[in-house]
Amino acid sequence: MPAPTNTGALIHEVAAANLPVDPSVDAELLAQADHAFKHLGPAGFTIDDSSPKLAEAFTAVYSGNGIPAATVGPASEMAIGVAILAWGLLDWQPLDDVDPTNEAWQLGVTSTREIQRLSVFGPTGQAAAEQTTPDGLLEMFRQMTQLSKPLDFAAFNAYHHGGKVNRQDLDFLDDARRRADAEGLDVPALRELISRLHSA
Repeated sequence: MPAPTNTGALIHEVAAANLPVDPSVDAELLAQADHAFKHLGPAGFTIDDSSPKLAEAFTAVYSGNGIPAATVGPASEMAIGVAILAWGLLDWQPLDDVDPTNEAWQLGVTSTREIQRLSVFGPTGQAAAEQTTPDGLLEMFRQMTQLSKPLDFAAFNAYHHGGKVNRQDLDFLDDARRRADAEGLDVPALRELISRLHSA
């Protein structure tokens, strides 16, 4: 279930995505590009720690000139993207306007915690689930909004998770639900989130 790598950049097809263009961007130059991207950090990839030797080898091969190719983090961190799907239920409104007590946001965060508790994520996932909160995830995504500038973080996610990779997102959630069933874990929030996303 854990994805071994995740891009550390927000990449989109310029013409297909048709995202809003910030005034600081050369719109004519951007229009000539097939793809555009914005790095959220110094590394191009985030690799989970489920295969430490593989992560180390990947980083060694692709790093150069003192620039790391990847950062390595706990596999359970890959589950935090589930909250982005709940953001879609809020019509991708500005994150500064999202109330952490909002029922849909809470549903996404609770679903994240249920997934982090799956055995595939081990003790690290259990610990992460205890630390994952509505306020904490919302603040993290607000920081990502700032890091993604001049790219419009909300518009990018509406295009990416709201359409382009939506099927893969739903497959990830369905896989998590099947794993929970196999482990005898009760995941009511995840089931409700899946139901709402399928009906959206």
